[in-house]
Amino acid sequence: MMIQYVALLRGINVGGHKKILMADLRASIENVGFKNVQSYIQSGNIIFESALPSKTHIESVLKQTILKGFGYDVPLVILTKKAFNTVVNSNPIDAECVEKSYFSLLASKPPADTVLAFNNLRWDKEWAQGIGVCVYSYFNKPYSKVKCTGSYIEKYFGIETTTRNYRTMKALQKMLHLE
Repeated sequence: MMIQYVALLRGINVGGHKKILMADLRASIENVGFKNVQSYIQSGNIIFESALPSKTHIESVLKQTILKGFGYDVPLVILTKKAFNTVVNSNPIDAECVEKSYFSLLASKPPADTVLAFNNLRWDKEWAQGIGVCVYSYFNKPYSKVKCTGSYIEKYFGIETTTRNYRTMKALQKMLHLE
């Protein structure tokens, strides 16, 4: 049975580093057996279908495909269509700020006590809350001054993380026909 997934790759085509053309990436992913592969913008947002038995297996195949085809060991987060929809729809950011919110997606679910401790942290003009495999954040200051970045979140939880803005998440949700 084919299941639809979203793969969010970290750090490709950012600032001229780890350049991968999306057409080439889609073709590589199709060549290893994934179906109906789509991409959104150039930063490694991939939608595809697979009949592989587990996310771990899919992650392994995708990482090897990217390493073999492009020479990059790229961290990535994979979610089923259903899990992706849950993440987008669980955004706790207030309606007036939601369009400026960020989603830092973790490759696995952190321990509940670690999430609770994280959710008690406070920063000036920054707001973040962890729920499941996502840390939702909003900043009322320039990003260059933000302390709760994706890198900070990754170090705090010790889990590979990639961050997307609200517009990207909503566009992917629309591509998945979830809106």
